[in-house]
Amino acid sequence: MKSNLSAVFAVLILTACSEADSPAAVGNAPFVLPASVGVPSVCPDDRAFLHARYRIAAGGETRMLDLYRRANEVLHVGREPDLAEYWRRLPNDRIVHTRFFDDYGRGIEYEPSDLLSVTGAQNWAALSGLAPVRPDAEASGEGCTALADRHTVFGRIAYLTELDLMAYRRTYGATISLVALDFDRDAIDAAFRERDDYPLVDFADVGDMENDDELARMMAKSFMERRDHGHAH
Repeated sequence: MKSNLSAVFAVLILTACSEADSPAAVGNAPFVLPASVGVPSVCPDDRAFLHARYRIAAGGETRMLDLYRRANEVLHVGREPDLAEYWRRLPNDRIVHTRFFDDYGRGIEYEPSDLLSVTGAQNWAALSGLAPVRPDAEASGEGCTALADRHTVFGRIAYLTELDLMAYRRTYGATISLVALDFDRDAIDAAFRERDDYPLVDFADVGDMENDDELARMMAKSFMERRDHGHAH
């Protein structure tokens, strides 16, 4: 695998690799989540609001990813340089998506039909909890620290079952690790508001804006990122 963390992220998170259905390995020690991560023993009343920080590492490269979750909204910051990704799940379970380009102070908005044609079907569990599939393993621990941990011939996945959140995944020489967790509603709301003033372009209108050079560069950056994800499948 090439040392490209965009592609690594796609393999680790956005595609449901065959690990969950693979034979479990034997003789591995149980996964222990460091106390420094800050997972409480008792879950907050409203666990739909959280901020999780992850470290993604592969090929000598490291990147931090911040995941913000607010009910049916999810925000990823850090997955790509100068790019933030926002998703909202509608009552009919369809998903709308906005890509914020921090270096341009603008965004591109994708309606469900556009999103399907550009990226294919979206997995809400992968977006909101970074786990496309739950590991088929009995959870150990109690309360918010309950953890399902599964070894396979391809790697390992550990999942916080009460929070619907991945704690750790290792596969194909890459790892993603939960390093911090908090439930600060004010900070979470602030993260979602940070890009409220960005002007948005509807993806369906991009073809009519061929003279917008800045938008063309945004689309080129978006294409390169999605191309890297495609190579990782």
